[in-house]
Amino acid sequence: MPEQAATVEDTPEEAPARQEAVPGISPFDIDWLMMLAFAMLADLITAGITLFGIIDLWTISTGVAIAVDGFFFVIIGGWAWWRTSEMGKSKRQQQEATIKRMEDQIQKLQKIGQKEGAQAAEQGLKVAQKALAGLARKAFVKALARFGAVLLGKIIPIIGIIPFWTISVFSMLWEKGE
Repeated sequence: MPEQAATVEDTPEEAPARQEAVPGISPFDIDWLMMLAFAMLADLITAGITLFGIIDLWTISTGVAIAVDGFFFVIIGGWAWWRTSEMGKSKRQQQEATIKRMEDQIQKLQKIGQKEGAQAAEQGLKVAQKALAGLARKAFVKALARFGAVLLGKIIPIIGIIPFWTISVFSMLWEKGE
């Protein structure tokens, strides 16, 4: 009687799922282009308020700057959180597919009598499930940290001239949906 192989191979349907890349943001995405234009406008407005603050010694302009930057924080930060969570959904779907493949391989290993391999795969499965659980919170914390720092930088006198909103929108190009 021939001995069965100790390895489990992917079926042809499973192989392409491993090769899918996690989507990021393209510089040609219409929402990214619109948010870039909005961020540039936001930086022009806040730079004007900052320059006016030099003239009035930050009396009136400080309150106006905080209110305006708070508005931009809600709009641009909300967009960044939405995009990060959308990319996270794709990552989550890929991880769920990986978990499903792992479960199938565990069953295949158990059928052919590879108990040690099945136990090791079950431990890997638990680690993957734990990583999957924290994805949504991670996207929110990441967007809040990035755009909270921008808001803080925009409120500080003189430093508020730096185009932080535009830089933060550009930084979303390197985001990879984690």
